[in-house]
Amino acid sequence: MKYLLSLAFVLALLLPTEKAQAQFQLGGGLSFLEGAGVHVSMYRNTDQLYKNTRGGGEIGYYFVDGGTLIEITANAHYFVLNKETMKAYAIVGSSALFWNSDTTTGLVSGILNLGAGAEYKLGFGSAYGEARYMLGGAAILGINAGVRITF
Repeated sequence: MKYLLSLAFVLALLLPTEKAQAQFQLGGGLSFLEGAGVHVSMYRNTDQLYKNTRGGGEIGYYFVDGGTLIEITANAHYFVLNKETMKAYAIVGSSALFWNSDTTTGLVSGILNLGAGAEYKLGFGSAYGEARYMLGGAAILGINAGVRITF
């Protein structure tokens, strides 16, 4: 139920509105979640509709001993520092983890994400780093770092 509520909140942030002029951010980078991996993300700034917020999602692919782990995430960011060149934000969201190996495949669990991130503006986009503590079937620390390009 928590997973569905979090997903509904993030999807509500992404709905088109007449008031907001959205900026989309597409990015990717390196990750660590029980093993090294890569991720891609897409976020939409919703600042004009919901003050100091952004919503979106990520897909991660991790190389773990004995198999691979795929993470599908929906997150909302609340900016606690929102300057032109530097931003810091709190993260709340939900993830689904899928395990794949030679012997088993399936959903590991739905997980609640709580964490923090920061980004620094570059000439072509933003460099960012995030740490998320994932609560659910297991408590897992996830770390992402990469680049987002705004369009």
